[in-house]
Amino acid sequence: MSKQYYQRKKIKNPPKGRRFVIGDIHGCYLSLKKLVEKKVQLGKNDQLFLLGDYIDKGPESKKTLNYIMKLMDKGYAVYPLRGNHEQTLLDTEINDPKEILVWLMRRSPDMLKNGKLRK
Repeated sequence: MSKQYYQRKKIKNPPKGRRFVIGDIHGCYLSLKKLVEKKVQLGKNDQLFLLGDYIDKGPESKKTLNYIMKLMDKGYAVYPLRGNHEQTLLDTEINDPKEILVWLMRRSPDMLKNGKLRK
């Protein structure tokens, strides 16, 4: 049985703006960016809840994660939840580089190619 990781965060004084929910991004950085910046036009008073699965399948998992962290660093009210794809990565045996390599090879080639998630 895999370990489950939970982190609770109480939202103090939630922003009074709009609320948006996005799920299953799967490395589609450009689609997420266009959605947030062009369609939604996320403002500082809005809340954005992300339902996990930021990595795998799509071409730009690293850029997707960096974009989400950049929004948070800029002070946007972004609440990312962990999806099953992130949980699977965390459950991979960290001490065995071969296991991590196999995990990456089965999934998104850009994660293997790009290495680190954040500079």
